[in-house]
Amino acid sequence: MWSLVVRPYFVTDRVLHLDPTAEASYGFPSGHVLTVLALAGYVAAAARNGWITGAYVIFVMLTAISRLYLAAHFIVDVRCVAHGSFA
Repeated sequence: MWSLVVRPYFVTDRVLHLDPTAEASYGFPSGHVLTVLALAGYVAAAARNGWITGAYVIFVMLTAISRLYLAAHFIVDVRCVAHGSFA
């Protein structure tokens, strides 16, 4: 729950690493989610099809969840990409 409140400037032992070969640094914002969101937005706008747009929304959500699940990012890193895309 700590990551829901504020992004810590240090990583404590409470952060669970599921994969010890995971990335060594925590990027802000999540570059993976940002890239997938930009690509999905471009393809969905070009396709103008509801099914394709829905599929890309699900794909972006799964990418964001996977970055959190693998402990590669804090929730704030992923949320800032989502909030920044609507700005």
